[in-house]
Amino acid sequence: MKTKINLVTLIISLSILFLTGCEDTVDLKPVSNISSESFWQNEDDVRSALYGMYNQFRSTFDMKTVIWGEFRSGHYGQGASSATEWNEIWENQLNPTSSGTNWSDLYLLINDANLLLSKGAEIPFSDPSEKDHTLGQAHFVRAFAYFQIVKLWGDAPLVTEGFESTGQELEPSRSPKAEILELVKQDISEALNLLGDEASVNYIGSNAANMLKADIYLWIAKIEGGGDSYLQEAQTAIDEVLAAGYTLEPDFETVFRDENSSEIILSVFYSDLEVGNGNRNGSSGRSQTGTHPSYITLPSLNVVPSDLHNTIPVAPNPQWLDLSDYFLNNVLNPASVDSRTDVTWKSATAQNGSVTTWINKYIGEEVSGTRLSTSDLIIYRFAEAILFKAEIENALDNTGEAITYLNKIAKRAYNVDNYYTGLGTSEIDNAILKERILEFVLEGKSWYDIQRFGQSFQIIPSLIGREGENEGNILLFPVAQDVLSRNFNIKQTEGY
Repeated sequence: MKTKINLVTLIISLSILFLTGCEDTVDLKPVSNISSESFWQNEDDVRSALYGMYNQFRSTFDMKTVIWGEFRSGHYGQGASSATEWNEIWENQLNPTSSGTNWSDLYLLINDANLLLSKGAEIPFSDPSEKDHTLGQAHFVRAFAYFQIVKLWGDAPLVTEGFESTGQELEPSRSPKAEILELVKQDISEALNLLGDEASVNYIGSNAANMLKADIYLWIAKIEGGGDSYLQEAQTAIDEVLAAGYTLEPDFETVFRDENSSEIILSVFYSDLEVGNGNRNGSSGRSQTGTHPSYITLPSLNVVPSDLHNTIPVAPNPQWLDLSDYFLNNVLNPASVDSRTDVTWKSATAQNGSVTTWINKYIGEEVSGTRLSTSDLIIYRFAEAILFKAEIENALDNTGEAITYLNKIAKRAYNVDNYYTGLGTSEIDNAILKERILEFVLEGKSWYDIQRFGQSFQIIPSLIGREGENEGNILLFPVAQDVLSRNFNIKQTEGY
């Protein structure tokens, strides 16, 4: 019996604000059960579908950014409340029912992009440049989604046709990751051909595309054996970003408190005023549903002593996540002079001697006595461009250039000029990885970074000693049992 995929229905809130980066509402009609007969008639329909794609982008990468990009690194553990559903991820003991193993949201996002690239391409716009930019964003999103899939699962279904109803059948098998990466490269190239400059930090433009291109080509060079030609492509892309006028914030905390910071290249928009993001009375909604990382990292009211209520960003929900003892004792070193520490992780001691700890990056805002998860989630920022540059130059044996860029990050962190000097190639790599881990806590980077530097089995406590044939593809994720049950053409990741 054939199974059918549940395809995206673009139900668009009148207050989705991704393309404006402001608190106003967007006057677009809701769209549901899209079909060629009722939709894809004019440029307003294409705009509605574009906003729908941004909405799906957020729901795909909100909490899962951390689950996919950080939970397996050994840096997290239980907060004040129990979160046993993630223990198997933290300990790298995944199985097909573990959180994060279902790729369905990624394919819903890909389907949004596919529809824009097929249906939207056929519709004339009064302003051709707007149409180009719209299609460029779809190419970016499809490249971004497939790039995540390759990093997480390797071989995977390769779908480039858009589907509009559950009456269309789709039973793809897993394609080789090399074929997926070819599409990813084509998409990011086409995105750069079509995209203009960013209108806001919440809007995909050429600088975000160059960041993604550098990310992709650096991964292929170091993980897939692409070699120097890929490093040079990554170098060209990142040099474009470095010349685009971004600057590092002098104060690290500003990056996470000013959503229009000069450092942010691309972020995902959240607001307490939009439908589904909670409200001032604290009733159930997006900011109360656990889709934003801050939902589970801030301490809850019942664990914070009363004399600290005015000094700690208390949330009305359980704190399920905190930094692990391994991370605090072996990576972060709270007693160091690193200026990032108080933004990454804080602790406070009450009069009765009890200690409350929390991750202090995405703290949202308190509105009428309720803390809401309104912090924009950062996808790319200028600090990463600088560290990409250092990594690329070091891989090309330009060690002096690599140290110069590495020290730009170290200067802000430690307030010391030329913090790193006289290092060899491997020592520079170790320093770059260290700085990336400290710089991007809760930004969904460390699991991929550790792999790219070849350190997974050396520094992740739960993976030490597990490299070898008996573990199969342990650095990949298994495919969710739900996916296997719905499509018998999908084979489980080898080793699971």
